Amino acid sequence: MQNVGIVWGLTYHHEEQYQVALPYLEKAYQLDPSESDYGVVLASAYFGTNQTDKWKRLYEDLSEAFPFEPELWLDWGVALHESGESGEALDITESGLENNPAKYSTVISFGSFVLYNGE
Repeated sequence: MQNVGIVWGLTYHHEEQYQVALPYLEKAYQLDPSESDYGVVLASAYFGTNQTDKWKRLYEDLSEAFPFEPELWLDWGVALHESGESGEALDITESGLENNPAKYSTVISFGSFVLYNGE
């Protein structure tokens, strides 16, 4: 039944119906916290519903559990940047780059933040 829940959650998330997606995503993550993608999508849904404390805390927890997951660092950096915390976004993306030096998407994102911040 877990797979059905995540499918519904991802569907609603894709349609930007984050509030509707949350119960499905929370349940999927609760049932399988070892699946990093479930946590990343859940954090994104918290971001989409302006639940700042929840998405920040979840990204922090995920970064400890999955330090080598580049999508986590990219999404976290974007969330911070879109929240007006560009300096913090740069730091987070740099940490992601340190943990995932061979991932070109992390390198590009880091470069974008550096360029944006004039550093």
